Amino acid sequence: MLQKIGVWVLLLTAAILTGCVQPPKKMAFNQAMATDVKTVVIVRDPDQERYEAIMIGHPGAGFGLIGGLVAAADMHAKGSRLTEAIKAKKTTLQERFEKVLAERLELQGYNTLNIVLPKDTKEEDMLATARKMGIQADAVLCVRLSGGYVAAGPTSDYFPAVNVKVVLSDRGDKELYADSFSYGYTVPQSKAIHFTSEEQYRFSNIDTLISDPKKTRQGLIAGLDVIATQISMDLKRP
Repeated sequence: MLQKIGVWVLLLTAAILTGCVQPPKKMAFNQAMATDVKTVVIVRDPDQERYEAIMIGHPGAGFGLIGGLVAAADMHAKGSRLTEAIKAKKTTLQERFEKVLAERLELQGYNTLNIVLPKDTKEEDMLATARKMGIQADAVLCVRLSGGYVAAGPTSDYFPAVNVKVVLSDRGDKELYADSFSYGYTVPQSKAIHFTSEEQYRFSNIDTLISDPKKTRQGLIAGLDVIATQISMDLKRP
């Protein structure tokens, strides 16, 4: 059981810190190819069912395999406490982000629609899956978002960690725009466009992190608006 948790936490850490396991794409908006784009379909994952509390430099990780497994189990337990505190069905980061992004894009003059993909759709399959579901529009904006809390080590605060990757494709599935964004915690030398979280959303330990669920939830939600605004500015119509 501990070994399974260890592998799972390693994968989850990669997902939270990078948004996915693939290198981030970057492509400035190709306005010349997007002159006829009026309607954008926002394609997203279902709301995540669990929120993690990851400690990158967990002290247990320095004591070999057994220590690493104990560290993984500890982080898994803390993630369970965090999830229970903020209630996944109340937090709904993916749904909230989709709505904010749609509002920002509509202010830029786009019409927007949305579709929620089946659970566990791979990132590289998002567009193809949307096409199989019958999506046809001027452009499709695939959005992959992950959220949780991350501490650098046992004496470090927990920071909100929201990561978003987006790819905009035209009717012929040619990419018009791609970028990645992070809010709160970020790994050194990350290529994502980063936004700093407010100091009020830093928590000294797991007990403090879950002591005020509304504030903890807001720490994650606060990153959605700034990222959505940046994407809409990137996609400003010609």
